[in-house]
Amino acid sequence: MEGYKSLFSTVAVMLMVVMLETSTSVAKSPPELLKKTPEWLRPCKRDDPKLDDCLRDAFQFMFPNLARGIPEIGVKRFEPLFIPEVRISQGRSGDAFQLQGSFRNILAHGPSNSTTRFMRIAFGEKNHTMTFGVDIPRIRIEAEYQLDGNIILLPLVGDGRANVHLRNVTTSVWMVVEPIIFQSDGVDREIFRIKDIKLDFAVEGMRIHLGNLFHGNKLLGLTVNNFLNQNSKEVIAEIRGSVGRSLGELFKRIMNEGLSHMPTDLWLP
Repeated sequence: MEGYKSLFSTVAVMLMVVMLETSTSVAKSPPELLKKTPEWLRPCKRDDPKLDDCLRDAFQFMFPNLARGIPEIGVKRFEPLFIPEVRISQGRSGDAFQLQGSFRNILAHGPSNSTTRFMRIAFGEKNHTMTFGVDIPRIRIEAEYQLDGNIILLPLVGDGRANVHLRNVTTSVWMVVEPIIFQSDGVDREIFRIKDIKLDFAVEGMRIHLGNLFHGNKLLGLTVNNFLNQNSKEVIAEIRGSVGRSLGELFKRIMNEGLSHMPTDLWLP
């Protein structure tokens, strides 16, 4: 359930991708590249001694546009943020905590209020690494869910609507970025592609309600929902790894779509 958070936060990640210094490959068919630096993008110079601060501020400046969506680079609106699916696969049969299933058609309200906590980039000969953190004060989530398993030996079986309220979500993202050269109108232009991503998150508080637990058994449903809310930190700790991996792969695809339209000469000269 907690996955959504990282997600948003990860969401922020999306355009955060800071760039590359050298390129290692040449592609034949470039995507449609931006011709000039748009209003929502603040350039940062690579030789700036305060480059990390510049990139952090530039990313923060983008949030109002992310909320509305940036169609020229294939980024849909972030407010609310739509996530098709987050899968959960934790534990094995017989474990005290074992849960399988997914959350689908997720709508997350609140990610546009994110604050970029920090950003760091390290340039390498072939690939570059980037880390950044995003804080989100509140997230309200609506979704469909399907779960089957047990949480600390308490059975959990259900398929229905889920409502989640998250408070003070802190997200950290680590990425390996690969520079790629495209030829556009006879000119070499650099873009970047995320090769690997790892995402972690923490949540200060959570309230959750899962509808139609145990095929509509109200007493069992009330018991499980109360347990989830009373033990939210323990539940989040158990599913954090599984959710983080699922969200990381999802946002890797989303970010690479957006970054493929953004040559670095426009915003990281």
